[in-house]
Amino acid sequence: MPFTLTQSDGTLVLGSPDGSVLAPEVDELNKVCERIEQEKTYTNRDESEVSSIAEQVKTDALSVPDGLKQALAVEQNLETNMKKIKKRPFTVYAIDEHGKPIEHPDPSHPDPSVKVFDILIHTEDLNVPEERADFKVEVDRTVTVVDVVLKTEANGLWRFLPWTPSSLQRKKERRAEYMAGLRGICYVDLAHEDPSQLKLASKSLTTFREDFVAKEAGMVKNTYLSRLGVACLLMAVLSSLAYVYARSLPEGHVVHDFRNFFLLTTGASVGTWLSFSLRRPVLSFLDLATLEEDRLDPGLRVLFVTALASIVGLLLWTGAVTIGVGTFTTFNFGHGATAFLIGLLLGIAERTMATAVEKRATEFGAAIGGK
Repeated sequence: MPFTLTQSDGTLVLGSPDGSVLAPEVDELNKVCERIEQEKTYTNRDESEVSSIAEQVKTDALSVPDGLKQALAVEQNLETNMKKIKKRPFTVYAIDEHGKPIEHPDPSHPDPSVKVFDILIHTEDLNVPEERADFKVEVDRTVTVVDVVLKTEANGLWRFLPWTPSSLQRKKERRAEYMAGLRGICYVDLAHEDPSQLKLASKSLTTFREDFVAKEAGMVKNTYLSRLGVACLLMAVLSSLAYVYARSLPEGHVVHDFRNFFLLTTGASVGTWLSFSLRRPVLSFLDLATLEEDRLDPGLRVLFVTALASIVGLLLWTGAVTIGVGTFTTFNFGHGATAFLIGLLLGIAERTMATAVEKRATEFGAAIGGK
């Protein structure tokens, strides 16, 4: 082989195997390769072509004059592409699972075998049309929802469950599929030279969201209900056991006198589990990222609702508040079934209960101040 091929500062360089002086044409070829390598941030297709040219020259499959001619053509093509790229306000990068950009020879036709775990949209300091800016915002929201729904890290005690690793692996695979599709949609508008592609990209994004909801909404809802159900069941069991213990105590004992409060919290726990399905029968795409507006963890939600239910129970027990529906009245709070039913209704109406308790507390605080 008449030449050696080495790396110099990340650039492929043709050299002489015996250290002799290279012909001017070879030096010129190396300079062209160097100039093209310096612009590889903007395009990798030209880098791949230059590498192929250098390999052919190395193996003597291509003469130096022909290699130089082809490299100059590639350089000219790169300059043309650079001008086009600088006119684009956005550049879309595909990111692998290690957080590094995935290099495709042709960004418009990525390799389907390469998994995309995230996308990065770089914004240039250029004027951005309002329609494209809105589309970019919607893409960011879409990425956020996919991140939340298909996060690949287990939190809390859930990471110790035996099926967690396989479940996370399946999430990674689904996430890679969604991100690859979303990356393609982004390229249609944000990285495309033709601004008229926005309409197609917007429709594609809408279809992407509908498909995501159809495939993932059921799993998201069922998973949340399972987590909430575990917390509610635990609270209901503890409250029921506390009620049984309180009933075994002699009359006049303070715990025995408050025994129905344990039935109240038992009912509130069951009502909390029912509340979500009643309030959120259908989930939209953005709902998948925020199932509950207050963002409380299921365990903390159960504690919060049962604490509020206990406050309402005290208001009913002391007669500060009286409620009557038909023949039902809260005066019968001392009856076990009534206490359980009140707790159940309070759990179902958890949002209304929180507002009502706050209102009563505000009124009481105002009365203390003499207003």
